[in-house]
Amino acid sequence: MNFADNILSLARVMFYSAPAEHSPTPFVIPENTHIIEMLTGGVVFFGDGDEKRAYRRGTIFWHVPGDKTIFDTTRDEPYRCIVFRFAAKSAERIAPRVSSWRGSSEALDDFIRQSHSAFFATGDSPEQAKTVSAYCLGELLMHALSLKNMDGKSMIGQTPQANEVILRNILMYIENNLADDLSSYTLAEKFKLPRNKLFALFSKFMNTSLQGYITGKRFDQARLLLESSNMPIKEVAALCGFEHVEVFHRSFAKRFGCTPKNYRLNALPYIDLKKS
Repeated sequence: MNFADNILSLARVMFYSAPAEHSPTPFVIPENTHIIEMLTGGVVFFGDGDEKRAYRRGTIFWHVPGDKTIFDTTRDEPYRCIVFRFAAKSAERIAPRVSSWRGSSEALDDFIRQSHSAFFATGDSPEQAKTVSAYCLGELLMHALSLKNMDGKSMIGQTPQANEVILRNILMYIENNLADDLSSYTLAEKFKLPRNKLFALFSKFMNTSLQGYITGKRFDQARLLLESSNMPIKEVAALCGFEHVEVFHRSFAKRFGCTPKNYRLNALPYIDLKKS
């Protein structure tokens, strides 16, 4: 079941402020409900046992039935959050339990303001309600599933740890040097890391392998160039780190089910529209 089948509607968008005098009592998420709490201020401690970590503004907590809402905070910095309550068909988890907003603080402010005001502006219009629900769910999922760009300034949720700072720098380097040698040996030497730690960073924080991440980024860039330029396919391959155009053709066709040339032909935004 994918998220489009699971999530039915947006039932509520509300703000919440934890009391300063004590930590709030957590709520258990009921059946047929997904609740997303996004921190707008303060601090929350979350985790299992002694592994709790501090999370701040921009952190996204995605709860499914049986989970408990956040509650562990401090008197000095009681947390504040915006709460999205979705009606759902099942308890299937469609996003990580904890993730971070991947954008600027200003963009976060805009999303919070727009989603809250839009929810209360739908009135009795089912179509408007569907649109607002799709907007909120889509934006939250884009960030929770790491589909938004991640760079050195983007993640504003939890306080950065040393490993996360290193990873951000590696991701920025990969993004800006897709045409170059990005082997594990090269990256390990450049960032002064053992190769096993390099692999572990991608496994833990990116949920993929180093090579899988690099390959995905190269294909993303290839599709962008094929869609937005008339650049010869041989040059596209070279700019995306494919040394031989034949390898690029085979790899692209295996991944997307068509050749780069056919992909370009079918990627025109107006392909199914009649000319005036």
